[in-house]
Amino acid sequence: MAKKEKLQEKGESQKRSTYWRKLMRHDKTNIVSVVILIIAIFSCSPIHKDVSAEVVKGELGAKLNDYLTRLVPFGFSGALLVVKEGEILINKGYGMAVDLEGIPNTAETVFSTGSITKQFTAAAIMKLEMQGKLNTFDLINKYLPDVPDDKAGITLHNLLTHTSGVIGGSGQDFVEASRDKTVKKILQAPLQFKPGERFSYSNCGYSLLAAIVEIVSGQSYEEFLNENLFQPAGMQFTGYRIPDWNKKTVAHWYAKGKDNLAPLVKPYPQWNLLGNGGILSTTEDMHRWHLALCGKNVLSDEAKKKLYTPFLNDYAYGWDVMETRHGRVIKHDGGSTLGIASEFRRYTDADVVFVLFSNRDGIDMLFSQGLVEKVDDMIFGGHFPLPPVVQEMAPEELERFTGTYNCDSGSQIDISLKKGELILTPKGQEAINLVFFPDTADFQSLTLKPVSDREFAGYDIGLARTTRIRFTMNDEGAATGFIVPKKDRDIHLELQER
Repeated sequence: MAKKEKLQEKGESQKRSTYWRKLMRHDKTNIVSVVILIIAIFSCSPIHKDVSAEVVKGELGAKLNDYLTRLVPFGFSGALLVVKEGEILINKGYGMAVDLEGIPNTAETVFSTGSITKQFTAAAIMKLEMQGKLNTFDLINKYLPDVPDDKAGITLHNLLTHTSGVIGGSGQDFVEASRDKTVKKILQAPLQFKPGERFSYSNCGYSLLAAIVEIVSGQSYEEFLNENLFQPAGMQFTGYRIPDWNKKTVAHWYAKGKDNLAPLVKPYPQWNLLGNGGILSTTEDMHRWHLALCGKNVLSDEAKKKLYTPFLNDYAYGWDVMETRHGRVIKHDGGSTLGIASEFRRYTDADVVFVLFSNRDGIDMLFSQGLVEKVDDMIFGGHFPLPPVVQEMAPEELERFTGTYNCDSGSQIDISLKKGELILTPKGQEAINLVFFPDTADFQSLTLKPVSDREFAGYDIGLARTTRIRFTMNDEGAATGFIVPKKDRDIHLELQER
C-alpha cells in the first residue's frame, strides 16, 4: 500500500484526499480493453423517477441508516445516497447542517463536492471535443498565451491525467485570484518533471483546464458547465453561484469545533479553486449526474471511453478507474481541512452507486477513520460491530464523572468536560496499553458518550471497536472510580482528585 500523501498545511485549499485513491495503485500504464470499457459505459440501470425526499428502503437501507444514526453522536454529520440495481435504498441526511440555527442535514442539503469537481471539468473538455473545438492531445500553447518553453510539450491529456509536471497548488481557496494571473503564476512556476513521465496530483492542472474551457467556449466556466452538463442532466442545484441557493440549505463547514460557515459568504469561487474543487451539489443531483453519464444526452460513447480510460496510477480523465473484488469502480473523492469531505463511487459491474458527504471534520471521519470503506463494506454484505446507542445527558450531570483516576500500575487517566462532552485522556503509553487501544499508536484521547446512567462508551470507526467504562458512585451521586471490562479481567481505577 502506498503512503498517504500529506495534506498541505494551508487549510484553505480544497485538497484531494489521496489515501483511498492510492490503495492498490501502482505506477504503470493501464491498457483497458474495449470490452471492459463498453461494460463501464452501458452497465447502468434505467432512469427512474427523481429522488425528492428521504428514502430508507429494504434491509440494506435500514442497516446503513442504523449505522450512520448511531455514528452521529460520535461525530458524523453529512448525507448518504446508495443506489443498487437502479433502486434507491437510502438517501438521507445526518447530524446538523447549521448548528446555531438548529438546521439538520437532509436528503436535500447542499454540500461541497470538493475535488469531485475535477470530473465535471474533464466532462467539459470532452464536451468541447465532441463539438469539434479542441482535442485532448492538443498542446496547451494552442489555447494559453505565453507558455514557457519547458511547458510547451504539455497536452490537455497530460493535464487531465495529472502527468503534466505543473505545480500542485497555486494558493488558498478563498483569496482573490483572477484567471489570467493564476494561469501566469502556474506557467511561470518550475516544471516538476517532464510531461508524461510520471503521475503527480495537481489542482493547478485542472485550473488550467478550466481556463481553457472559458477561452475555447467564450463562456465562463460555470456557465458552460451549467448549459452543457448540468441542465441537460436535470441538475438544478449543482454549481458555484448560478443555482438559486435560497431554495436549499447549504451546509456549514465545521473543523475541530470551529464553524467555518458556508462558502457562499466568502469570496467564492476564486481561481485557486475554480475548476479543481469546490462545486456545490446534493446527493440527488449527483445521482442525476450518474444517470446522465449512463446515457448519451451529455457525452457520447466515444467521449466516455476516453473519460474512463486510466493512464498512470489508475487515473483517467477526472476519475479513478480501478478493478476491485466487486468489479470495476469509477470514483473520486474530495476534502478540505476546513471540514468537508466527499466520496462518489460507481461500481459498474455490480451496478452500485453511492455518494457520501460530510460537513464536519470530514477528512478525518471519511478517510482517516475509514467511514468510506465501512459504508462500502456494508453495501457489499460486510458485517462489523456497530456503535452503541447513545442517550442524552446534561453537562451538569456529566460534571460528576470528571477527575483524575489512578490505575493499579500507578499510571493515570484524566476525564474532563469540554464543550459538553466527556474526554478521556490517558497519561502515558502505559495507560493506553493497559486500558484502551495498544494497537493505535496515535491514540491521544477518547470521547465518551453515555449509554446508561453510569456507563459510557467510545467508538473507533476504523477498528469498529467499542470501549466501555462503568463508573462507581458514592451516595451523593458522584463518581469514585470506574471499571474497564476486559476479556481476562476487569480493570479498576480509583478517583485521585476531582
